[in-house]
Amino acid sequence: MQVVGELAVRVNVAGVGNSGTSSLICRYVHGHYPANQNGLGDYFHTKHVSIDGKNVGVGIFETILKYRFATMMPLVFRDSDACALVFSLASHESFDELKDFKKVVDRCVEDMPYCYPFVLIGNKSDQWENRQVSRFEVEDWCKKEGICAYFETSAKTGDIVDKSFEELGRLAVIFKKSKYMMKEQPVVEESAHESKKSSSKCIII
Repeated sequence: MQVVGELAVRVNVAGVGNSGTSSLICRYVHGHYPANQNGLGDYFHTKHVSIDGKNVGVGIFETILKYRFATMMPLVFRDSDACALVFSLASHESFDELKDFKKVVDRCVEDMPYCYPFVLIGNKSDQWENRQVSRFEVEDWCKKEGICAYFETSAKTGDIVDKSFEELGRLAVIFKKSKYMMKEQPVVEESAHESKKSSSKCIII
């Protein structure tokens, strides 16, 4: 599906079961918490935003992280410009599951010529009384995995949702521009590992 805008980017929002991924997307795209908790029934959404003074059409593709879909993931991630990984703060099992899937996703983007940007979202921050995953534990993992940014959100209240997607879109724009720049540059004899290493300075905010 074509995304209309001065610049078009596509992002994946990939979540494990019961992480509230669909609700998170609905809150950002439509501005409300969905009444139907069985999913939105539509896995592609578009939102037009302003990023650094430019109009950007952001195509948001919801990706369900299940092993039976693992063979399709390379196709899903190949044309994307950034990814948000989503888990539930109220379930340590979901965080553990997400860490396992990160390895699968890494294999899908390992041939990218530039550092593919990941944002991590711990959803359901409103369920503070049921919290099972500490911020310290998550941020420590983010540093080891090169995650660019980590946010704790609530799709139910809307807390930090817009901020997390704005950062995801900003990173997607940077990544897409970097791909165009590399296509225009003359070929330099450098291993893919060295190229990616020199471009993979990610920061937790």
